[in-house]
Amino acid sequence: MSKRMTLTERIADVSRRSGFSDATVEKVLKACQDSIMDSLVHGEKATLPGLCVLKPSVKLRLKQVGGQPTAEKYFTVSAKPMQSVLDKMYSLSGEEVQQAINEAAAEDAEIAKIMKENNLAVMNIAALE
Repeated sequence: MSKRMTLTERIADVSRRSGFSDATVEKVLKACQDSIMDSLVHGEKATLPGLCVLKPSVKLRLKQVGGQPTAEKYFTVSAKPMQSVLDKMYSLSGEEVQQAINEAAAEDAEIAKIMKENNLAVMNIAALE
């Protein structure tokens, strides 16, 4: 089953790769997060060097409030991977791609099993509004 890195594991991995302390890596990641959030809040694109570009947008949706249609603003962010990320992903062998697909499917099956065992259901939150 595929495993996603926790923040602590990510910090330790970057620390190991860079030679910087965990505390320094954590400070840099926090500063990067703050910088990116400032850009997004001001409607600016934010680049994560070598990874992706985040682009904020404000959209409108109509809602019924007291029988009257009203427009409500909501905020979205789209992410576009950098070409270097796509090149790396496309360079993976068929075996590596199949392994990633199999791991994702196994994880989904495990989640479905746990949900079934615990009588849990997936709900569409938009349908509740």
